[in-house]
Amino acid sequence: MWTCWSLSTFTDQEYTHGVTNPAYFNVTGCDPDQWAATAKAAGMKYLLVLPKHHDGFCLWDTKTTDFNVMHSPLGKDA
Repeated sequence: MWTCWSLSTFTDQEYTHGVTNPAYFNVTGCDPDQWAATAKAAGMKYLLVLPKHHDGFCLWDTKTTDFNVMHSPLGKDA
């Protein structure tokens, strides 16, 4: 199962043109265990979470850009 979890998750749109503030990635009520259980129930053998989408937002701590999850309200490596 391929999962894109990024800024577009919060816009209900494929592209997030013009969003440059990592605070936009404001995660609430996220339940990764539920994602895994649903994938398994659907017969998926693995779950891939895309760590960097085309918007450039990184789901890991990186020194190459501040446009990453560490500078979002979540404040930790996703």
